[in-house]
Amino acid sequence: MWECEIAKVDNGYVLKYWEETESQNIRHRIVFEEQDTETGELEVMKNLLRAVTEHFGIIYSKHNKNNLEIRITGMEEDGETND
Repeated sequence: MWECEIAKVDNGYVLKYWEETESQNIRHRIVFEEQDTETGELEVMKNLLRAVTEHFGIIYSKHNKNNLEIRITGMEEDGETND
């Protein structure tokens, strides 16, 4: 079964899911901790969403005509890029 659980905590998010192997089930728990910066909330959400898409097998490929991009916009004015 493909599923995951996301919980909002005080300083970010926790992603939990199970991985089934031939010999065992492995429980994964990943903490996405928000940094105290201007874009900290957006960065932690971007990282969480990228982990969720990867878990479900949606991965960017330069060979695909269509891709899903998760990025932060609006920072280009400062000369920074966000991928």
